[in-house]
Amino acid sequence: VFVAMQFNSLTVQAQDAFAKCPQCIVTIIPSSTPLGASWSDPVGNNPSNRTLTWTPQISDAGVHIITLGLRDAFGLSLKNSQYSFYISVVMPPCGYGTQDPVSENCT
Repeated sequence: VFVAMQFNSLTVQAQDAFAKCPQCIVTIIPSSTPLGASWSDPVGNNPSNRTLTWTPQISDAGVHIITLGLRDAFGLSLKNSQYSFYISVVMPPCGYGTQDPVSENCT
């Protein structure tokens, strides 16, 4: 769950089943990303990590489908290599207002 109007991040990791192979490289390829969200450059080869960062707007509230593909060192898609998941963006507790950190009241 991501909260609108707040910075959010999510890290995904992928690894080849034959991880003992030093030349095995896995690249995570995002194929759908919500407007305004961005992915970090890949970190590592096998496993490989990428982080999605996003500060969704109020208008982004709802469900967003993210799809990722996996490729090897030769640019070939790995078997069963497309994965989809969703991110639910919820309204912040105070809508457009701010929340007092002590009393938790909205202003």
